[in-house]
Amino acid sequence: MHTRSLLLGVTTVVALLTAACGGTATPAVIASPTAAATTAAATTSAPTTAPVTASPTASASAAPPQAGVGSASAKLSESKLVATGAPVHVSFIGDEPSLGAGTYQELLNLVTLQPGGRTVSHKHGGVEWVIVVEGTIEVRTAGGTKATLTVGQTGKVAPNTAVQAVNTGTGVAKFLAFFVTADGQPFQTNLDTVP
Repeated sequence: MHTRSLLLGVTTVVALLTAACGGTATPAVIASPTAAATTAAATTSAPTTAPVTASPTASASAAPPQAGVGSASAKLSESKLVATGAPVHVSFIGDEPSLGAGTYQELLNLVTLQPGGRTVSHKHGGVEWVIVVEGTIEVRTAGGTKATLTVGQTGKVAPNTAVQAVNTGTGVAKFLAFFVTADGQPFQTNLDTVP
C-alpha cells in the first residue's frame, strides 16, 4: 500500500495540466464551499484507465438541454484520502475548508466535449476542481452563474451544487475534473433541470 499527501495528488494534476497545455493554472472560483473545517491527508493510489461513461448517440438538437451530448470521460486515477485534523494546503488551489476530518475518495477524470457538446446536468457530493487542458468550456452552476474557462484556467464547484459544462469553442474541449468526496456521500446525482 502506497501512501502520499493530498498535495502530491494535486501536484500530479498540476503536472498533467502543465504537460497538456504548457502553461500554469489560473484560479477562477465558480462556486465556493460553505463548510469550515480543514484537514491533513494521507492517500492510497490505484490508477486505472477504465472508461467512466460513453459518448451519447443522440444528436445535440434531439436531446433535452440537461442531457449529456457529445461528451466522454475517462478515469485517470482513484485513491483513498484519510483526513485527520491539521490544515490541508494545496499549492494551486489554496486551503480547502470543505474537507473535515474523515475518509474521502479522490478521483481524477479527463472529460472530452465535442464542439457544442455538454455534460449531463448534475451535482457531486464532494468538491470538484475543473482544469481546462484544451479548448474553451463554459461551466454553468446553480442560480444561472456562468464561468468561461480556457486552457490553463481552473474553477471550483462546491459540493451539492448543480453544474453543467458546455463546449462553447469551435474545436474539441478537454478538461481534468478532480473530485474529493466524503465516504457516504453520493459521487454524482444527475438532474432533470439545467443549472
